[in-house]
Amino acid sequence: MKYLKLCAVAAAITSVPASAATFDAFSSFNGTQLAGNFIYGEVNPAQPNTPGTFFTANTNCFISGSICLQRAPNFDVPGVTKSTVPSFQYNSVNVPTDRLLAHPGNDSNQTFLAFVAPIAGVYNLIASFNIQDIRPSGVGINLIETTNGATPFIFTPLATITGASPSYSFAGSFTLIQGQAVGFGLDNAGFYGNDSTGVNLSVSSVPEAGSWAMMIAGFGLVGGMARRRSTRVVHA
Repeated sequence: MKYLKLCAVAAAITSVPASAATFDAFSSFNGTQLAGNFIYGEVNPAQPNTPGTFFTANTNCFISGSICLQRAPNFDVPGVTKSTVPSFQYNSVNVPTDRLLAHPGNDSNQTFLAFVAPIAGVYNLIASFNIQDIRPSGVGINLIETTNGATPFIFTPLATITGASPSYSFAGSFTLIQGQAVGFGLDNAGFYGNDSTGVNLSVSSVPEAGSWAMMIAGFGLVGGMARRRSTRVVHA
């Protein structure tokens, strides 16, 4: 009976949540800001102390059959869309159904997709970018971070995807305070006309140290009880 009680205590300890969570931009995208803790908009690298501008229009998307956030309605770019119909070709764009479709505008702004930390902690980012236009003109991929929850922005060029090199992947860990943002900006690399880019962005939080300690203690308790039970002497 004592053994069963100790097992129950150990099970309770090891079942303590590790405070980990996952966030996915594609699955949570619904045409509103902060859905799934992601934000969408545009920012000018020449003005890093400005907060950038959120996309607000979600009608008359620049890709038919999509949910969107863009600068203005009536099929205007820049913007971000999510297809609601099976994969198809829209003009020169191969519209995906398993990732967001982002497009920069015809100016020096970058279209950004960024994660906003709901609590302070360490977060792992995994992202992939793919050319979706059959006549690609090149898209610049940039890491963007905010330093104090809002501004200023920090820009780090990562890669340029083209017809010859149509994809790019990124993985990294970031220590963020609550409200701080990290994500990616897409620039037009000179010409915006054929810059439709497929984007997958997922984020996972790293369990807090206290939660790990409780889990390790629980595993140790279970292991200790198992050893004591296996070495128990049976007297005739």
